[in-house]
Amino acid sequence: MVNHGVAPNLLMAFFIIGGILMSMSIRKEFIPNTEVDMIVVEVSYPGATPSEMEQGVVLPIENELSGMSGFSEINSNAAQSSAVVYVELDNDTDRQQAYQDVQQAVNNITTFPDGIERPVVSIASRDVEVMELAMFGPMSEFALKQLAEQVKERLMEAPEITRIEIKGTPPEEIHIEIPQSELEAYGLSLQSVATTVGNNALELSAGQVRTDGGDILVTLDNRIYWASQFRDLPLVADATGVQLRLGDIAHIQEGFSDANREVTYNGQTSIGFDIYRAQSQTPITVADATYRQLDEIIPELPPGIEIIVTDDDGETYRQRLGLLLKNAGLGLILVLVLLSLFLEYRLAFWVTMGIPTAFMGAVLLLPLWDVSINMISMFAFIVALGIVVDDAIIAGENIFEHMQQGMSFPEAAVIGAREVGMPLAFAILTNIAAFLPILALPGMMGKLFIAIPIVVICCFLISWLEALFILPSHLAHLKKKDPDAPKNVMERVQGRVDLGLSAFIERYYRPALMRCISLPGLTVAVAFFCLMVVMAWAFSGRMGFSMFPRLEGEFVVATVELPSNAPLSQATEVREYVERKLNEVVDPIEAEGRELLLSIEGDIELVPVPEEECYENLASLGNQQCGGQEVL
Repeated sequence: MVNHGVAPNLLMAFFIIGGILMSMSIRKEFIPNTEVDMIVVEVSYPGATPSEMEQGVVLPIENELSGMSGFSEINSNAAQSSAVVYVELDNDTDRQQAYQDVQQAVNNITTFPDGIERPVVSIASRDVEVMELAMFGPMSEFALKQLAEQVKERLMEAPEITRIEIKGTPPEEIHIEIPQSELEAYGLSLQSVATTVGNNALELSAGQVRTDGGDILVTLDNRIYWASQFRDLPLVADATGVQLRLGDIAHIQEGFSDANREVTYNGQTSIGFDIYRAQSQTPITVADATYRQLDEIIPELPPGIEIIVTDDDGETYRQRLGLLLKNAGLGLILVLVLLSLFLEYRLAFWVTMGIPTAFMGAVLLLPLWDVSINMISMFAFIVALGIVVDDAIIAGENIFEHMQQGMSFPEAAVIGAREVGMPLAFAILTNIAAFLPILALPGMMGKLFIAIPIVVICCFLISWLEALFILPSHLAHLKKKDPDAPKNVMERVQGRVDLGLSAFIERYYRPALMRCISLPGLTVAVAFFCLMVVMAWAFSGRMGFSMFPRLEGEFVVATVELPSNAPLSQATEVREYVERKLNEVVDPIEAEGRELLLSIEGDIELVPVPEEECYENLASLGNQQCGGQEVL
């Protein structure tokens, strides 16, 4: 490589230019989009209690699946009228085959109680959400839902936005209320009215008609959607042709299905939007398109209606990418400046080029392992940033030492690289070995964190190649300086720093080193003492251990539990009381000019809890009954 002037430059250009081109086309996302190794079994049993769902549905499914192989864990959740069984697969289990096995096993169960709906077996999936929006204001829930549909259509006009889900409201329904006296007066029954409504609110295929010009598809389109259309629905007619319409005897209005959930934002009716991205899109692209559409939508909203962004993964992705680029830039500058002070600025330049070479080379290799640019892989790049430059420094400094001894630059490059080749190899292999265990992490944790060892190992390997082959070739082709030529500013500064470093080595470092060599027993004893102190501190329990560090959060969450007979109105009163007390704490602080509270989001949801938790909570609730205990 030293005697070949083109190959090293061509190899470096291949890594850098190839990495830049690959960075433009590689998949970019907030969190790695990994497959979920889980099969989900959902069963509905209208009117059943959680205990009945557990005994009649959950236990038979668990017993049927427990004897099958390929499953690491089975979790179940029994609630009123429904149950869900989650089957977590082993790492080496085929998802499609496991899905078919679970579906067959569930279909073979014959002990299900009468009245349950057909079990639904599916492979769990994870949608990639990018942004969350909240729209709120002084408007009824139904009107706000209609406005939300219009806002959704406006957002979907952007080609970068492919999917939006509206959340916070129950499904829409048409409410038809008929007094019993009206039914008796006209000889009707609720069943007959329901049949008439059903027959006039459907859309069915009626086959096809073959013609000379081609086949014509025939569809019975009799679907009606709005309350005004249902009011004109005829029920009966007399001999003269006078019709009795549904609106004559019934009160009809649009509304929502019954749901024990209510969502507010700053005390006002609220509705949310979840914006997702497609596989080929980046979080930044979707976020920018959303903000662009909001700039057009917000000025056209009715008075008092606001839309705010409550979560933006695109901004977080942008910040992490900026942190990576900032650290890389600072690393390049620091390496270049410090090496220029202690070695030579030309050597410092080529050593510094090892950082972009290793990083761009790693980006070039990432698609081979299906690794994208995401929050975790960017974290891995930040981890590798402080390590990869050491390889080039070790080789470059040793080559520079031989150059100062009077060797020719090509000879110094070959000998210097050869001398550090073995220790450099062991240093890099040791670093690689330190990250290899992450590759063996099981389950979803392993799928999420697999990018860390892959990115770091790729950076180490490219850095190894650059330090032993590309860097020596560049240093071998440096031009020798004329010793009689006047020195520039950098050379004069470097000379002064070098004199100071040499004086420190001769005056302090060398005597201390010789003292340690002459007293090996004492040196080893001191090192062993330090090791024991560190190990004792770690095993004493004072350090603590956690998978993730505890960080200060940005949200304060209050959870209140109510007994089962508490109506939604009482839950609303409790929520308002909590919000009022929170404002009493916050208002005096904000009156001093300090910004503290951004918003108050109230979310009421009544859901069943396990029976053992129910009895644990009774002591504080002062209730002697536990059936159907619910949580607010």
